[in-house]
Amino acid sequence: MTPKGVAIGSAEWMCDPAAGHGFGDHGNARSVYAALSKGVMPPDGAWPQNWLDTYQAWMDAGFLP
Repeated sequence: MTPKGVAIGSAEWMCDPAAGHGFGDHGNARSVYAALSKGVMPPDGAWPQNWLDTYQAWMDAGFLP
């Protein structure tokens, strides 16, 4: 996903607290979650709900690397 500007493998990029992508904080992580939740990412198929729940828990816990 890096060619599309999504550096999901980079903790620095994912944990960046800056606003962006229409979100008031942690814009990178929140936009990735939004895409995952809609099933438009990753291109090889939607994540199962338990993975989305884990991602949501990571955000709720403060986006720690």
